[in-house]
Amino acid sequence: MAGFTAWTKNEGSLFLVVVIFSMIVLHSQWSFKGTVKGLLPFGLGVLLPSVTVAYFKLTLAPPSDLFGNRTAAELFPKLIDFSRYSVTVREMGKHFLEVGSWWIAIVPILLIYACVFYHHHHQQHRPAVRFVVLVLLLTLLGYVGVIIVTPHPLEWHLNYSADRLVFHFFPALIFLVLTSVSSPEELLAQLRARKPAVEAPLSRSIGNRIELEP
Repeated sequence: MAGFTAWTKNEGSLFLVVVIFSMIVLHSQWSFKGTVKGLLPFGLGVLLPSVTVAYFKLTLAPPSDLFGNRTAAELFPKLIDFSRYSVTVREMGKHFLEVGSWWIAIVPILLIYACVFYHHHHQQHRPAVRFVVLVLLLTLLGYVGVIIVTPHPLEWHLNYSADRLVFHFFPALIFLVLTSVSSPEELLAQLRARKPAVEAPLSRSIGNRIELEP
């Protein structure tokens, strides 16, 4: 699936690079043999789509409007222009709050829900959570970097792409929240487990008072 994103849109190529890098980072704590064994199935899966996309871009596709025929002398001044970062972060943040154009801000609600109902006992989900967080952060940094050095007017680029780029994060954000929090069944089980623990000292206290009364 990650390989197929690369021939869907240019953002898919960035996503594929980020996924590969994130997998290498998370597998680097293993031995070399374990890292190769863990990455081999993924590498074989992305090989054909990656080769196809590389062949298309190198032989058939015209130069990219974002990076084709551009020099470091043109890119560097934009990278050190901090006003571009301010405008980009402000606009991206606004679209995160307005994602989906619903009447209520969904992303802050999801984040608050995750903070309130985070379940630290989900040990089996931790590698997946770390992986998704790393992929989201690196992808976001990539999007911001591309917008910063865009050859097009900055406001125009943001107006026509920021909402679409932000919406790319929404499915992964939902997955991240749901794998990090307790399910309703788990919450009910936790409440039921705590209830006898609270009632036991109370019942003992009432029993002691009854015994002391004449």
